[in-house]
Amino acid sequence: MEETKPETERANLAIESASELIQPLGEPLHQFMNAFTDHPDSEHLIVSHFSLLLGCALPIWMSSGFNDRALSPFAGILSLGIGDTMASMVGHKYGVLRWSKTGKTAAGISSVMAVCFVLVPILASMGYILSQGWWSLLVAVTATGMLEA
Repeated sequence: MEETKPETERANLAIESASELIQPLGEPLHQFMNAFTDHPDSEHLIVSHFSLLLGCALPIWMSSGFNDRALSPFAGILSLGIGDTMASMVGHKYGVLRWSKTGKTAAGISSVMAVCFVLVPILASMGYILSQGWWSLLVAVTATGMLEA
């Protein structure tokens, strides 16, 4: 019979202890995440939260090391983190005209474009981003709003 190393035993004990501590949080966490699910989510697999995190992080990961596109690292945060949140709030409160069968509203889509075009000059004036390429941003934000709807 093979002897286990003390480090392996400690690691196994730590994993087992952590799972015992986390187990009581499972049901409240499941209820919390279910409150914010979308139509692609199922009872056992919640995809929306991971896709939003990935959508915010991917532009940063993909643009690291490239300084020729000043807005590209901010694309996910602008469109998902700020734009999608604004679209949800404005569309829920003021949206009357439905864009498609998904329930998206014209007010929500236009709020994405408005908030991005207010926020980008503010970020540029503070020196966080270069102020070049705003027309390409207009096209990208418009296309994203239309495709997302």
